[in-house]
Amino acid sequence: MRHLAEFRVVLSIAALVSGVLLNGLTAYVAMRFAQRNAPLLYTEYKRVVWVAAGLFTVVPASLAAYWTYLGMVDPSHLPDRTAIAASVLALGTPLALAWVDRRYFRRREVAAEHEEEREQAGGRGARRPGGS
Repeated sequence: MRHLAEFRVVLSIAALVSGVLLNGLTAYVAMRFAQRNAPLLYTEYKRVVWVAAGLFTVVPASLAAYWTYLGMVDPSHLPDRTAIAASVLALGTPLALAWVDRRYFRRREVAAEHEEEREQAGGRGARRPGGS
């Protein structure tokens, strides 16, 4: 516990880097999803999307790093509730978004693809070349 001050700074920096990477990856996937499924809206509001992705990446990561730093103040109460809340926030945010993505958005995307395949298959069977 003699080096707790240095350790909490290093751990906070690691939490910040980890949060930025995880949230950045999630924001990148969300932006690609928006670009693929709503290209007109994405092109019109590209700056808004980039700002939202940046805020989504930086704000939770900064909060998690700050709470990690605050949670390691008292060596007699480790792990602190604040540090645990910070780790849950840092890991929970991208995991929750990945769950929502797989649960709701992908399901709608797959259903739309199946509907499109059925329409194409139905269109081919209804037309007969050569008449009648």
